[in-house]
Amino acid sequence: MICCRNITKCYGATTVVQGLDLIVPLGSICGLLGHHQAGKTTTLHMMAGLVTPTFGEIIINGMDISSDWGLKRVGYVQFSPQTNEGLTARQNVVVAARTRGIGRQTAERRASELLHQLQLAPERWSYAARERLGVGIACALIDAPDILLLDEPTGSMAIEGRRWFWRVIKDLARVGLTVVMAIHDPDDAMQCTMVARLHFGRLVYVGPPNVQVCARVQV
Repeated sequence: MICCRNITKCYGATTVVQGLDLIVPLGSICGLLGHHQAGKTTTLHMMAGLVTPTFGEIIINGMDISSDWGLKRVGYVQFSPQTNEGLTARQNVVVAARTRGIGRQTAERRASELLHQLQLAPERWSYAARERLGVGIACALIDAPDILLLDEPTGSMAIEGRRWFWRVIKDLARVGLTVVMAIHDPDDAMQCTMVARLHFGRLVYVGPPNVQVCARVQV
């Protein structure tokens, strides 16, 4: 579970997220929905421990995100994740695991398991948007975190890639992973189990997705 308590982020005199209170239950798929500069990515960065809130706190399963334990419970996938295209999908994930101190045998096993779970070919060398995102997700899950954060994951994907993405994300949520993603597409919002709509840094709606809330968002 993620609990955000009055989180605010200021850069100088500019407030980009203001007084956000949000609870995301275990196994939920939460869409941070909003237009450009709504504060979605900044909120994700605070949840990932990449940016420190000016005020407020973020609790992950009872532990503050600023703690070492809290940070280890979160996997983060940036917008359009980068892959080493000289390596196979499996090799990319193994390298990510090894940089986090995971032994080679465990890294090889985890990479194979995750790529199978994500329905990706482990020896693939070419990387379309779907494969890049899949490898990014596998790298984020290598430590078996409780929380997966994604920044605009379907932004550059064709319809088949989007279908694959929602299929694997819903499978992950069914086994207890909590997912939070920044989105702006109403179709993506309708796939989530809950929506948190941001408008210039303020939370203006939290609840189940509905056509009225999702359709009003403009990029």
